[in-house]
Amino acid sequence: MRGKQIRRTLLAIASSATWVCTALIGRPGMVQAAEVELKINDKAPDFAIPGPEGPEAAHLSDYQGKKNVLVAFYPKAFTPGCTKEMCGYRDDFEKLQSQELAIVAVSVDKQTESDRFKGEYKLPFSVVGDPKGEIVAAYCVKRMMGLFANREVFLVDKEGVIRYVDKAYDVVKGLDPLYKAIAGLAPKKEPEKPAPETEKQTSAEK
Repeated sequence: MRGKQIRRTLLAIASSATWVCTALIGRPGMVQAAEVELKINDKAPDFAIPGPEGPEAAHLSDYQGKKNVLVAFYPKAFTPGCTKEMCGYRDDFEKLQSQELAIVAVSVDKQTESDRFKGEYKLPFSVVGDPKGEIVAAYCVKRMMGLFANREVFLVDKEGVIRYVDKAYDVVKGLDPLYKAIAGLAPKKEPEKPAPETEKQTSAEK
């Protein structure tokens, strides 16, 4: 009987059209939960990037003035869709780096599981575990069945401002629009000036 009640509760959560961001009790080092969904031109909430997973930054805000950042929330390490998404970023990492972009992936997995995911698939970017759901709440990311983070992406510019949001990111269909937004924030390269033509010496001038 208890098992049926739990299943009914989970189904009710999953089918609900309204998702509520739960407020967090403020403690030192804890991010603040968003009261409403974040949108374009909002300031991106800051959060810690732990240990070796963030060699360039200890916090998201450390990237300000240096790089744009893709904050990619995903449901669960080692699942097929999430592995495909993260390995796609890995395979395109050199191109994305040339566009002055850093990547920070976030799930509600424990940090040890996130580290294992990063290591096994050789992911060359930050993979952050958020088991308490503090970062998820700060970005008002939906929860699948009330448990896992929904697959959502936020593109943050060098000023720490959100410039692109996809709250229902599709690993295949959402990739081109996301990469187009990333390219739009990349530094514009000035066209190369043609080298001045040198006059050829004629045999008479020699």
